[in-house]
Amino acid sequence: YLWKVGFNRDYFVLLTGHAYPILLIHALIYRFLPFPITLLFLQALATSIAAIPLYSIAKKKLKTKFPLIIVLSYFLYFSVEYNFIFDFHPDHMIIPVLLFSFYFLEEKKIWQFTVTCFIGMLLKEPFILSICMLSLYSIVKHKNYKWGALTLIIGFAIFLFIVNTVLPFFASKPTFIQSAPFTGLGNSVFNMLINIITKPLIIIS
Repeated sequence: YLWKVGFNRDYFVLLTGHAYPILLIHALIYRFLPFPITLLFLQALATSIAAIPLYSIAKKKLKTKFPLIIVLSYFLYFSVEYNFIFDFHPDHMIIPVLLFSFYFLEEKKIWQFTVTCFIGMLLKEPFILSICMLSLYSIVKHKNYKWGALTLIIGFAIFLFIVNTVLPFFASKPTFIQSAPFTGLGNSVFNMLINIITKPLIIIS
């Protein structure tokens, strides 16, 4: 993907299979430093930066020396280590996005929280739902009614547009959600949601 985008300027490849708009930034860097280690370094950097908001949150909530233990546990956690070394995928970016979002929310920096959420929507379409749930959390827990609702509504609308229109349009074959395992729920994400809500037994049938 990055080679096609960075050197062949085939930008639409970022909308096949999944939507990865964030990879435009990686492709630009890769164009000037076209080495595998470049991608692994960026991946490790993003995952490591996530420790900054984690430390700040732990320091505020736990006091004493426990924040350092939390950060150490983060780096020793197998899934985090796996993200450091396993190939290259934009999925790792959700870690700093979520942690920075939580940090801004705890510090009542709503504008920064909102911007970080919208950055998270550029990573990969499944993560948009994570951002939507985080926005809902901000509404319920922190009474962030205005910006939380805005982020939630826009995020869910973008998700539906991507999975119902963008991905099918650029896909050379049916997308995963349109494939055999999910056809019993409906022929679109919206139709699936309606069926799950109105016919909950369809999930186990």
